[in-house]
Amino acid sequence: MYTKFKVCIIGCGVISGNHIPSLLRLKSVEIAGLCDIDTTKAESRKNQFNLTCPIYESYLTMLDEVKPDS
Repeated sequence: MYTKFKVCIIGCGVISGNHIPSLLRLKSVEIAGLCDIDTTKAESRKNQFNLTCPIYESYLTMLDEVKPDS
């Protein structure tokens, strides 16, 4: 068994629509948080890709709470 690598997405604009599906194809990756100063963009990406991760307006708060792998 393996451990999933926790990642966070900072910025949920156009390019995140390419990054998220690529990350979802990797069995070893878990999207653990989405962040955008416009939280409606993050909510839209969350819904588009059926993600269950929390949404943040502040990347500092997200990094502090989610603690993604480096």
